[in-house]
Amino acid sequence: MENILALIRRLKFKSIQARWFYAISFQAFLYGSLSVMPDVVAFLTKNIDLELSSIIFFGSIALAVISLSIKIFKLKLPYYFGLVSILVIYGSSINQLSIVVERIHFFQYGILTLLVLWAIDESMEDAHCYLLTLFYIFLSGCLDEFIQFFLPNRVFDIRDIVLNAFSGFIALCLIGLFSHAYHAEKK
Repeated sequence: MENILALIRRLKFKSIQARWFYAISFQAFLYGSLSVMPDVVAFLTKNIDLELSSIIFFGSIALAVISLSIKIFKLKLPYYFGLVSILVIYGSSINQLSIVVERIHFFQYGILTLLVLWAIDESMEDAHCYLLTLFYIFLSGCLDEFIQFFLPNRVFDIRDIVLNAFSGFIALCLIGLFSHAYHAEKK
């Protein structure tokens, strides 16, 4: 964990303004890509096997998270059970989504959750900040769907708001697990 904190300090992410800048920039990217994402997915669908690619991509992410937890966090066994459980729920949730754009969006909202929580509370320790982050993600999903209502190639779907919030919830569970393990070890 100390290596990650040192990297963060070197990258000048320490100020709250910088952290919010990155969170809002990523959110702007999400909203800005809404109109072109169907075309990107159509192009990719023609040229590569998206089912296999998504399995490889999300499997790689899961392996990276587990590897980092072993190398950096040195979690105790019960934490690994929780970590694997959360990753299985996340992977299963993504696998249940039949539309590729929804899979990508689900993953993007997990990243947005991390950035927003980090902007709100750098230590990622305060439980109130987790609730505030989840509320922010829910509102972001609502705004996302509102924007899609006006786009010609997209539609407003209440289910997507729920999926975005669920992705945020799972990401918060994962972050909370790491945060709890890190702070428990420091004591």
